[in-house]
Amino acid sequence: NDNVFGVLVQSADYTVYVNDKKVRSDTCAVGTRLVAGSAEEYEVSKTVGGKGSDFSAAEVKEIFSKGQLSYRVEGKIELARITIPFSFDGTIQLATGE
Repeated sequence: NDNVFGVLVQSADYTVYVNDKKVRSDTCAVGTRLVAGSAEEYEVSKTVGGKGSDFSAAEVKEIFSKGQLSYRVEGKIELARITIPFSFDGTIQLATGE
């Protein structure tokens, strides 16, 4: 919150994509009050591979052979009188074990 006053976050809706595949959608921060100059972070985790995975064995093999995966988080933050859309993306380098 870069404002000089506090804001009440009514909700924050987000969708996470890994390698352009939708892996999670949720709502968080319901009723969170951010004081002036503060921030709030939420951790989102997702297992790639294994039982119940959103990825096939071939997709997991490709991710590990490349040694990286791309991600994108899109959503919106609902305040009392305004909706703020957001989008962040990037690449995560995987540990090689070497």
